Amino acid sequence: MRASFLALVILYAWAAASVVPALVADQNDWSGGPGSWGPANAWTNGFHACDGLDWSSPCSLMLFSTQPEEVQVTTTIDEPACINDGDLDADGDVDIIAAAYQGQALVWYANDGSGGGWQEHPIVSGLASAVVGHACDLDGDGDLDVAGAGEAASKIAWWENAGGGTGWNEHLVDAAAGSPFSVCSSDLDGDEDLDLCSAAYAAHDIVWYENLDGSGESWAKHTVDAEFLGAWWAVVEDIDGDGDVDIVGIGYAANQVAWWENDGAAGGWIKHIISSSFPNGYNVRAGDLDGDADADVVAVNGRGRLFWWENDGSGGGWVRHTVANDLLNPFAVRIGDLDGDADLDLASNERDGDRVMWFENVDSAGDIWLRHDVDNACDGPNDVLIVDIDGDSIADVAASFSWEDRVAWYRATSNHVALGWLESTLLDIGTSDHAWGPISWSADGSAGTSLQIQVRASQDSLALGDWATVAASGEDLSQYLADGLRYFQYRVSMGTADPIASPVLQSISVSWGPASDIDGEQSWTARPCRVHGCPGVDGSARIRYRLSDPQAIELALFDPQGRLVRTLAAGPRAAGNHEIALRGLVPGVYFYRFQAGGSLDAGRFVILR
Repeated sequence: MRASFLALVILYAWAAASVVPALVADQNDWSGGPGSWGPANAWTNGFHACDGLDWSSPCSLMLFSTQPEEVQVTTTIDEPACINDGDLDADGDVDIIAAAYQGQALVWYANDGSGGGWQEHPIVSGLASAVVGHACDLDGDGDLDVAGAGEAASKIAWWENAGGGTGWNEHLVDAAAGSPFSVCSSDLDGDEDLDLCSAAYAAHDIVWYENLDGSGESWAKHTVDAEFLGAWWAVVEDIDGDGDVDIVGIGYAANQVAWWENDGAAGGWIKHIISSSFPNGYNVRAGDLDGDADADVVAVNGRGRLFWWENDGSGGGWVRHTVANDLLNPFAVRIGDLDGDADLDLASNERDGDRVMWFENVDSAGDIWLRHDVDNACDGPNDVLIVDIDGDSIADVAASFSWEDRVAWYRATSNHVALGWLESTLLDIGTSDHAWGPISWSADGSAGTSLQIQVRASQDSLALGDWATVAASGEDLSQYLADGLRYFQYRVSMGTADPIASPVLQSISVSWGPASDIDGEQSWTARPCRVHGCPGVDGSARIRYRLSDPQAIELALFDPQGRLVRTLAAGPRAAGNHEIALRGLVPGVYFYRFQAGGSLDAGRFVILR
């Protein structure tokens, strides 16, 4: 699926002696459902009828699909916390490692290769408040071992794989880790063996453990940051692109997302703040979300935020982007390509909202995100995982559920219906003395998908006549409909030849204005429609205006205090349609002043998130 969420401001100008505002009707929310025939003087969040389209999410009308197939890994694990993957028995498929928080154990589940059969194997018991198990080869013998942590045990250790995952020998790394919540591995000092990194909540620190001899027998603890309050999670990634591995962390009480620059040998660390206003942070990950070949950072917090920060390439500059800001206690986030389009998507959860979901990176640049539910009938999801479990080369989603004592995975299925349509509520223009303006819509679709807009209008609300197909967004309705028709309706038709892809419609708007000039005196009018801020807009907009004759104009934007934000256009302009692209506007109230010839108009609009 591909989509483009656009905020629209539409300004129209006519030659008229009296100032009569242009009128606009628009819709970007269909979540109210069908059954609203009308006539109505404005579209709300309802519509007349529909078949085959999913209208449940605002700014996202698309072909209907069912939720992925759920497969249980286990239903008997005592309050599972974090889950991870690794081929622990070296049979070429993906196994799952789970930490049983109340069960005080690390266990792994052997995959039968299809993901349909699982066999449980213990790694360790008696690990108080086991929180995480991580697969890595710490002794360099070619098989995967498991490093893990117990929060109440304040312990970090690793368990040596005796071969095939059948036996495990414990090696202590830190017996006083201070309530560690995370463990990960990488070669932090450049000596060609794997070291460990951890975030410890009670100790308020980010540390790394040096694998002194490469065998995992001897470890040296090094503090990266001793004052990172409520250190909750840490991951390793080359943030500044200098070829060594840096550390990214999140602090629950520090209210920070940060990264620590490695000097190349892990002998010195320089802290860089990514965000200093991200309270109650739980989970952080790093990956190239905008496709520019550097590592970006994504995080969730207890305030319902799922944000990602765009790296300038050096780690010295960061731009925040919103994926979602209304989640119910998201506890985890993972990065992976879930739709096979070669960009990175996100998986997350709502621990209090009882939902597992993934967010599609629609434009491959991380500006537009589309949420898809994976499971909305679960209880207390704790962690999520993106990995190909059934070996079909398509990434799947797995999740742990603390309150249900289970781990499950969800088979990616090709499940969009082939065709669908929606008919709008009948719009009452309220007059027969008008001329149609442009019809515009914001939509997108990948190869093999189609989206069609049709319109019809009449003086009789019960006899609307035939549908006319609009060739492209931005065309005048007068090419398809006679001016002066009072009742208007649109129809959206979608199709796909690829069941895993769907077109997406975010918004649609139509406009109309006075039918004729009163006399020949030059004047004009401009009135913006309501500005729509859909998820992922991040303050972008298009401003359109139309001049009936060539003339000099000035279009300026002001904040509520009357301060000039920017001059959008100035100088002579030809007759016809004009468009100005805006970026970087923060959500809020703005005022415009539009001067053309000897006339002046001003107005207010709002950019919403």
